[in-house]
Amino acid sequence: MGIAPQIAISIHNARSYQQIQEGRQREFKLRRLFEKYVPAPIIKRYLATAEADLFGGDVASITAMFLDIRGFTARSEDMEASRIVSFLNAYFERCSVIISENHGHINKYTGDGFLAIFGAPEPLQRCANLAFDAAAKILNLYGSFVLGCEPIEVGIGLHSGTATLGNIGSQTKIEYTAIGDTVNVAARLQELTKTFQEFPLIMSRHSWNELAGHPYHDMIRNLGKLEIRGKKEKLEAFGFSPFEDHRLSGLDNEVGFLPLHRIKGV
Repeated sequence: MGIAPQIAISIHNARSYQQIQEGRQREFKLRRLFEKYVPAPIIKRYLATAEADLFGGDVASITAMFLDIRGFTARSEDMEASRIVSFLNAYFERCSVIISENHGHINKYTGDGFLAIFGAPEPLQRCANLAFDAAAKILNLYGSFVLGCEPIEVGIGLHSGTATLGNIGSQTKIEYTAIGDTVNVAARLQELTKTFQEFPLIMSRHSWNELAGHPYHDMIRNLGKLEIRGKKEKLEAFGFSPFEDHRLSGLDNEVGFLPLHRIKGV
């Protein structure tokens, strides 16, 4: 073989290697992009399965967290659109990190709030504990984000139970999400924080039961059986506030509570 064919083969191999590397880089970038829309375990499942059913569903035991920023629309009406978007992105980024560190993921944003899920797509032991710790750390952000000259306040609802998870939508638009009573109740419990303003976190008995043994379990107050929008029967609810219990000043910061003298109103 002459030198010219050898050079041609070498150039071909080099180009092929470069194309393979470029292909891997594109795949990596695409996976990172899609992981912003779909949890990484779901993407891995589809890649590992020859015939992935995009519209299959799973039933899982989860804890759903709904968060809403209080009075956001009224307090931001004089802000420029770019500042509103920047503010929300900065706040949600902090919340997302906290939730990820506690093995949950934000499933969807609701404008000035979000739904987070703990326990799916990968199962978790005591997912209510992880959700509660994440919620407590998010409440601990009080004072870090100021809107309309005042620190923002949030309401959080937690409920534990089973939910159906899967891709919901059509052939042209799908969204991986959780549906069912567990998600709906978490949203309704979040709404109750507007009535029980002294408790920025309200949970169901299901979540409260799972928290047995948690260091702050006895700080959670029974609010009694309350009427829940869309439910025929009343639901027993439990409220928690890191802002009022005097014992918090002597506790360590494992969950992320502020020392008492740095908490609002004290």
